Amino acid sequence: MGSHWMMSTPMPEAAKKLVVLDASHVEEVASQVDFVFCAVNMKKDEIRALEEAYAKAECPVVSTTAHTALLPMCPWLCLRSTPSTLRSSPPSAVVGAPSADSSP
Repeated sequence: MGSHWMMSTPMPEAAKKLVVLDASHVEEVASQVDFVFCAVNMKKDEIRALEEAYAKAECPVVSTTAHTALLPMCPWLCLRSTPSTLRSSPPSAVVGAPSADSSP
């Protein structure tokens, strides 16, 4: 990776305290965190399996992918919801707030 991930500014003090864990150790990680953020470079089926494993461990997953969005155990967040978005989504799948420009 070289300098690709190097910041020109000093690392913030709060970031120095962050701990990176092995995501494949689902039970260990899930027992230590409130949720996981998933942004990985893996095959689709591997991402789905990883996210589903965290969901089964009752650990909420914030994901950059849509691979598990319609699984019953994986609600998805729709930040700019509109009435049409909410009507076209499974009722138990949406967690979010209406867009500022949507009408009631």
